Amino acid sequence: MLVCVFACSGTGTACKGELSAPAVSLAQAEGRIALGAAGFFASACCALLDIHDLQLYRQAGHASFAVYIRATTHLGFELRQARNWVAAARFLRGLPANVPLPTCERQVRPLAGLDRDAAVRSWLRALQRASTSGSGRVSARIVAECVRETVGQPERALSGSTGCAVQEAVGVVGGRGADARGRADVFVQSSSDEWYTPLHILNKVRELFAPGCIDLDPCSSEAANAQVGASAFFRSVDDGLSPGLEWRGNVFVNPPFGVRNGKSVQGLFFERCVTEYEQGHVAQAVILLKAGVGYKWFKPVMAWPVCFLWERLSFTRPCGDEGALEEGPQNPHGSVVVYLGPRVRDQGTVLCGTLLHFSGV
Repeated sequence: MLVCVFACSGTGTACKGELSAPAVSLAQAEGRIALGAAGFFASACCALLDIHDLQLYRQAGHASFAVYIRATTHLGFELRQARNWVAAARFLRGLPANVPLPTCERQVRPLAGLDRDAAVRSWLRALQRASTSGSGRVSARIVAECVRETVGQPERALSGSTGCAVQEAVGVVGGRGADARGRADVFVQSSSDEWYTPLHILNKVRELFAPGCIDLDPCSSEAANAQVGASAFFRSVDDGLSPGLEWRGNVFVNPPFGVRNGKSVQGLFFERCVTEYEQGHVAQAVILLKAGVGYKWFKPVMAWPVCFLWERLSFTRPCGDEGALEEGPQNPHGSVVVYLGPRVRDQGTVLCGTLLHFSGV
């Protein structure tokens, strides 16, 4: 049995650009996972992600990723650890080019649950700190400290210098040229990992879905769902965009900001929701998005019934250990509510208190 535990050896010599191309077969992916024991943590993580996203587990006759992990004992994974590795691989593949990669799970673990932008900024900060520590080693403690500092700072405190941070991390820690695509700014669109939908918006969603309920929230967490109250939800580690996850019933979606493979994450969740609705899997859906007028991903949104909100929303986040919530600053972007379903007229009535424009009817 392969025991999937790796020793941290500081930062890796590999960078994102040196990761292997996606695996084309289950055997190839499992071979790369086996190499993880020899120190190829990043390659092993990405191979597991390929098995998950490309559904390579079907080549062995398994119906789902979870069934495959439970049945494949020679890999030595528990399901929870496998999902953690999948989440780690998404982070690795989202790093700017030529940034040194983590070399073990402990370095990535403090980044779990962060949105992609905050995770990247935290890792860059950790690389810089390690370069001045003497040993050059990125410990889990350093990463955790950098996560706390990054999430605690407003976006404007970092956005002006992130491009330099990428180049410094590459040049000092990675020992490589400082050409990190020059576009690291696309990874700094959002600075928080836990921002929840305002309660008055959720109340209107429930009113619209009545007498039914919110059956699914594909962009959530245990803490967030305590307020949303969806019958089912997907966490960031599950990845609500994964083709292996089933969308059903009445769906509420408040996707995070950020970019994945050059595409807006909000746009990707909108596209997935429309596909599921048109295929008859989703009965109706409410999607809360940034009012991205002028962005390419936003143009298809206007083909559906939309409500532009008068207010700039203030999202909430956890405060303390008692489950209390605090209201954050106003979102600098306007917001739009998109409706997919048969009750278009009801949508206009339910949201009339905050309605600016009702389009797509």
